[in-house]
Amino acid sequence: MSSVFLRAFEQNDYILINKWRNDPQIQKLTCGDFRYVSSEREKEWVRDKMMNNQTDNYLAICLNNDSQEMIGYISVN
Repeated sequence: MSSVFLRAFEQNDYILINKWRNDPQIQKLTCGDFRYVSSEREKEWVRDKMMNNQTDNYLAICLNNDSQEMIGYISVN
């Protein structure tokens, strides 16, 4: 059995993604430009990726255990 699995974004994923995006240490490791993002903006971003994205497929990376905790995400185009 795999230790992780992929799944489509769910509406409440914005909460954890927003936590990651607002963490300067995580942003430093991903080489992204750091800027604070509101939870409402993040919520709209996740919703847009779920409903309107025609070119990229955004997927949550989750632990394959009882918690099925999201530990990251990827986009495939």
